[in-house]
Amino acid sequence: MGNDWKSLVKKYSGFQTPAVRLLVNNVDVISTLHVAIDQINLSMSLMQANSVQFQVLNAFDVESRMFSGTIKQTFGLGNILKLELGYDSDLTELFHGYIAEVNYIFQETPSIQITAFDVRRVLMESVHQNLAYQSQSYSDVFETVMKKYHRFYDTLMIDHTEKQFEQIVQKNSDYRFIQDELCIKANREFFMVGGTVYFRTPEKAKETVAALDWGEGLMSFQKRESQCNQIIRVYGMADDRKEQLSVEVRIKTPHASDAWEIMKEYQYPDMVGEAKIRRVAEAIAKKLKPEYAGGSGSCIGLPELVPGKYLRLGYLDTEQPVEYYIRQVSHSFGTGGYQTQFNVAAEIER
Repeated sequence: MGNDWKSLVKKYSGFQTPAVRLLVNNVDVISTLHVAIDQINLSMSLMQANSVQFQVLNAFDVESRMFSGTIKQTFGLGNILKLELGYDSDLTELFHGYIAEVNYIFQETPSIQITAFDVRRVLMESVHQNLAYQSQSYSDVFETVMKKYHRFYDTLMIDHTEKQFEQIVQKNSDYRFIQDELCIKANREFFMVGGTVYFRTPEKAKETVAALDWGEGLMSFQKRESQCNQIIRVYGMADDRKEQLSVEVRIKTPHASDAWEIMKEYQYPDMVGEAKIRRVAEAIAKKLKPEYAGGSGSCIGLPELVPGKYLRLGYLDTEQPVEYYIRQVSHSFGTGGYQTQFNVAAEIER
């Protein structure tokens, strides 16, 4: 495997020289403007907007008691920010978004705190009450929505769907519309890594980006299981569009008692026919299952660890290494070095 621990140690020359590149409107602000950055915290998720936060330390002039106008303009609201992390010159772009908040902090050493989000934050704030899309596939509608925000990403990676409807109406934010309507009905997951936005079949990429073991890159790991056998019941319409039809899908947590199950019901009256209703039920089950089996851990800083990929962890109360699906990642870079924390999901029965 190309990304086992020995390969990673070799690739990054023993992890001796953590490195960062920060670009604002495609200008490398660290090397060009000699900006001093402290404690970069990057949060990445399948279900929430990615965000990055850091402080600029050398922006304040003591004599004039003013922050540098050049630095204030560079980190202006709405400017496009990109973050690359890695070692030496081997860097990976992990974040592409916009500066959403600037805080000027007056303390012993005045500084500027910068917070940036990816495009999903803009989608959350854009709300429509009665916007209709005519005669399109779910993937076409997704592309139509995202084109409005093209400045906030580089590439759309779309698993296309067939034409499924005559009309679909949006009555909420662009983000909720994509997550609750398009992703559920088309069985897709929607997330962003670096400058690429994904609308793809869930857990499609089977690539294992790293294989770690306790003491070999892996600093800590906490495995989680919770009692939650569930029945997902979705109501739609029969093929004749006259009778209501329901489909059930079960979720079973490993080692859970069979004594009881939780029932969750959903109404999708625009879904016609058993096949379409079942697809919706299975999509809902996929979204729910990571809540009940998985884990969290920390390791040496690895830019390979991003949402939507697989991480292999070896022999942690198991006879064989286990593949986990990465759902959330935090990358921290500062005076303490470069570390990564992650939240992963394990496969459960369905």
